[in-house]
Amino acid sequence: MRLPWAPLLLVAALHAATTAGTWVASDHAEQLTQARRLLTRGTVVLGGPGESIPELPYWPVRTDHESRSRLYPGTAVAYLPFVAADAALGLALPTDFGPLAAAAGHAWVLLALALLARVALLRGGTVGFRHPAKPGAGPMGATSQTDAPPPPSPRRFRRRGEPGAGPMGATSQTELLRPQTPVAGVAAAIALVGTAWPVWQVARHAGSEPVLGAAFAAGLFAHERRNKLGLALACAALPWVHPTGVVLAAALACASLVEGSADRWFAPRNALPALVVSFAALLAWNAASHGQALAGGYGGAAGGRQYLGRDPVGAAVYYLTESIRLAPIVLLPLVACGVGARRRALALPALLLVLHVGLFAVLSQPTGQEPGRRLAVVWLAALPALAFGWERLRPGLVAALLLLVAALAWGMLGFWASEAHYFPAGDGTYLPLVWWLAAARTGTPLAAIAVPLGMLVAVAGVAGLRTLRLAASSGPDPSPVGPVPRT
Repeated sequence: MRLPWAPLLLVAALHAATTAGTWVASDHAEQLTQARRLLTRGTVVLGGPGESIPELPYWPVRTDHESRSRLYPGTAVAYLPFVAADAALGLALPTDFGPLAAAAGHAWVLLALALLARVALLRGGTVGFRHPAKPGAGPMGATSQTDAPPPPSPRRFRRRGEPGAGPMGATSQTELLRPQTPVAGVAAAIALVGTAWPVWQVARHAGSEPVLGAAFAAGLFAHERRNKLGLALACAALPWVHPTGVVLAAALACASLVEGSADRWFAPRNALPALVVSFAALLAWNAASHGQALAGGYGGAAGGRQYLGRDPVGAAVYYLTESIRLAPIVLLPLVACGVGARRRALALPALLLVLHVGLFAVLSQPTGQEPGRRLAVVWLAALPALAFGWERLRPGLVAALLLLVAALAWGMLGFWASEAHYFPAGDGTYLPLVWWLAAARTGTPLAAIAVPLGMLVAVAGVAGLRTLRLAASSGPDPSPVGPVPRT
């Protein structure tokens, strides 16, 4: 079950062509500054008493105490390799950061997409069985080609029509069926999620959300492979990235319960102890660094009460309606998954949606709510369910083309509506902050802009055509790898 490279390359080319080339949001600038201080001073403290911070010109000089960011240090640690690479290559400036650090959000989002695609492929690699005499059992005891997977079988498969092959190619009533792995669905899901504006936005703005998505994806991948250490490490790391990391880690620790795995207590047994220890250490770090164990740097003089929402119901409705508005095309495969045999794949992203909307409805300021950015991890977590929903839809070439183009167009519309307000165009309108526009305004030769931009457009075109072929394909996966056992 090979990971389809074309949709990942398509998303990477589109993101690279529209990246800002520098930090966009102040949170990202603070996290990159923390990473630089960690590299040069071994601490995440931004500056000492009376020290100005050249990377953050808006930051007031503190004369009575150190300058500390309210943001958690986990994101700075994740961005540290990119900051170090820029410094080693001489690409960083004293008052700004290099292109690798600016593109770190895209790298973490692509990693999350690749890991979640692998999760979908692993889940689609086997089928479920009932005893032939039990109610609901089809030929050879199979309930469907999308049921929960059974234990592995030593017997090999034969294609239908080969000598010795029984119904659906099975060689005996005790042999497992070889299903079609959801390559078409996975290819479409990567393209749909990667071009959805909430995910595209957090890749551009970086910050904590790309790291949250990658850490959650790594934990879910470890859970699917029954890797106890990987699952525990992911649950231990998530709380240190962002306050919502505790929510993500708790949902991940309940994954086997929520999804109805055969070993229902696998995730709680291996993840909850790591989560509890990590959260206790985080509380101690908050108390030592900010004087407030629970609120940490978000507490302030009001102890965090300034974040209490005035209208929780209105905020919850706003988050849900905005999420639908920002990525409506993605809902069709999700609905198809919800009415199919793999509806349990929606359980985990649905749980994350309820937890995030509830959290931000209660703890949210009246302005700057940004539902797209704050729920981006939920869209990422829905990728396996999207893959199974697309497999159920099985659109033809024209329908697949229309869906993928509509999703891309909607993502571009979100990009323009949200980002096209940076450079004055001279006629009363504004242009977005993208690297090639910024380079053109600084006098960079046209060839130095046109060549890399043209290459990115060409790569996106070739990868898009290949993604369309994969998404519209209806044949079996040619991979020789057999069913993946799950316990």
